Amino acid sequence: MGGFDVYVRGIGPQEELDPTGRYLLFTRKEERRMPTPREILDSLIFLVFAYGDSQLMAEEQKRFYEKNIKIIPKPYKLMHGCPTGMSKGSAKKEQKKKYVIKRYQNIFR
Repeated sequence: MGGFDVYVRGIGPQEELDPTGRYLLFTRKEERRMPTPREILDSLIFLVFAYGDSQLMAEEQKRFYEKNIKIIPKPYKLMHGCPTGMSKGSAKKEQKKKYVIKRYQNIFR
Protein backbone atom coordinates (compact mmCIF):
# COMPACT_ATOMS: atom_id res chain seq x y z
CA MET A 1 0.00 0.00 0.00
CA GLY A 2 1.44 3.34 -1.03
CA GLY A 3 1.88 6.35 1.18
CA PHE A 4 -0.48 9.27 1.37
CA ASP A 5 -0.15 12.08 3.91
CA VAL A 6 -2.47 14.93 4.76
CA TYR A 7 -0.62 17.75 6.51
CA VAL A 8 -0.44 21.46 7.17
CA ARG A 9 2.86 23.26 7.29
CA GLY A 10 4.02 25.69 9.95
CA ILE A 11 1.19 25.27 12.44
CA GLY A 12 0.34 22.70 15.03
CA PRO A 13 2.06 21.47 18.20
CA GLN A 14 5.73 22.43 17.89
CA GLU A 15 6.93 19.09 19.29
CA GLU A 16 5.02 17.22 16.56
CA LEU A 17 6.36 19.15 13.55
CA ASP A 18 8.77 17.30 11.28
CA PRO A 19 12.07 18.89 10.09
CA THR A 20 10.29 20.69 7.22
CA GLY A 21 7.58 22.07 9.51
CA ARG A 22 4.80 19.66 8.58
CA TYR A 23 2.13 18.67 11.07
CA LEU A 24 0.61 15.40 9.91
CA LEU A 25 -3.15 15.19 10.17
CA PHE A 26 -3.38 11.76 8.56
CA THR A 27 -0.87 9.16 7.40
CA ARG A 28 -2.08 6.31 5.22
CA LYS A 29 0.88 4.11 6.16
CA GLU A 30 -0.17 4.19 9.81
CA GLU A 31 -3.93 4.02 9.29
CA ARG A 32 -3.90 1.54 6.36
CA ARG A 33 -6.77 3.40 4.67
CA MET A 34 -7.61 6.67 2.99
CA PRO A 35 -9.09 9.45 5.14
CA THR A 36 -12.66 10.59 4.64
CA PRO A 37 -13.21 14.27 3.91
CA ARG A 38 -15.01 14.50 7.25
CA GLU A 39 -11.95 13.22 9.15
CA ILE A 40 -9.70 15.77 7.45
CA LEU A 41 -12.16 18.61 8.09
CA ASP A 42 -12.56 17.59 11.75
CA SER A 43 -8.77 17.61 12.20
CA LEU A 44 -8.54 21.10 10.71
CA ILE A 45 -11.37 22.37 12.91
CA PHE A 46 -9.65 21.03 16.04
CA LEU A 47 -6.44 22.72 14.94
CA VAL A 48 -8.27 26.06 14.55
CA PHE A 49 -9.73 25.62 18.04
CA ALA A 50 -6.22 25.06 19.41
CA TYR A 51 -5.22 28.47 18.03
CA GLY A 52 -8.47 30.06 19.17
CA ASP A 53 -9.08 31.80 15.85
CA SER A 54 -8.47 31.03 12.19
CA GLN A 55 -6.91 34.49 11.70
CA LEU A 56 -4.33 33.81 14.42
CA MET A 57 -3.58 30.45 12.83
CA ALA A 58 -3.15 32.07 9.39
CA GLU A 59 -0.78 34.70 10.82
CA GLU A 60 1.30 32.00 12.54
CA GLN A 61 1.55 30.02 9.31
CA LYS A 62 2.53 33.13 7.35
CA ARG A 63 5.30 33.91 9.87
CA PHE A 64 6.55 30.35 9.56
CA TYR A 65 6.73 30.59 5.76
CA GLU A 66 8.56 33.91 5.86
CA LYS A 67 11.09 32.65 8.42
CA ASN A 68 11.67 29.13 7.02
CA ILE A 69 11.36 29.49 3.25
CA LYS A 70 14.69 27.67 2.71
CA ILE A 71 13.67 24.42 4.44
CA ILE A 72 10.42 24.07 2.51
CA PRO A 73 10.94 21.79 -0.51
CA LYS A 74 9.95 23.02 -3.95
CA PRO A 75 6.59 21.63 -5.10
CA TYR A 76 6.50 18.76 -7.56
CA LYS A 77 6.13 20.27 -11.03
CA LEU A 78 3.02 18.23 -11.92
CA MET A 79 1.32 18.79 -8.56
CA HIS A 80 -1.71 21.03 -8.30
CA GLY A 81 -3.17 22.56 -5.18
CA CYS A 82 -6.77 22.38 -6.22
CA PRO A 83 -8.69 19.24 -7.22
CA THR A 84 -10.01 21.05 -10.28
CA GLY A 85 -6.50 21.93 -11.45
CA MET A 86 -5.10 19.84 -14.25
CA SER A 87 -1.62 18.46 -14.68
CA LYS A 88 0.09 18.74 -18.07
CA GLY A 89 -0.70 15.10 -18.82
CA SER A 90 -4.40 15.59 -18.08
CA ALA A 91 -4.49 18.74 -20.21
CA LYS A 92 -2.94 16.85 -23.15
CA LYS A 93 -5.49 14.03 -22.79
CA GLU A 94 -8.31 16.59 -22.80
CA GLN A 95 -6.94 18.22 -25.97
CA LYS A 96 -6.62 14.83 -27.66
CA LYS A 97 -10.18 13.94 -26.66
CA LYS A 98 -11.50 17.19 -28.19
CA TYR A 99 -9.53 16.49 -31.38
CA VAL A 100 -10.95 12.96 -31.68
CA ILE A 101 -14.51 14.17 -31.08
CA LYS A 102 -14.13 16.95 -33.65
CA ARG A 103 -12.63 14.52 -36.17
CA TYR A 104 -15.52 12.07 -35.85
CA GLN A 105 -18.09 14.84 -36.03
CA ASN A 106 -16.64 15.82 -39.42
CA ILE A 107 -16.88 12.20 -40.66
CA PHE A 108 -20.58 11.92 -39.92
CA ARG A 109 -21.61 15.20 -41.54
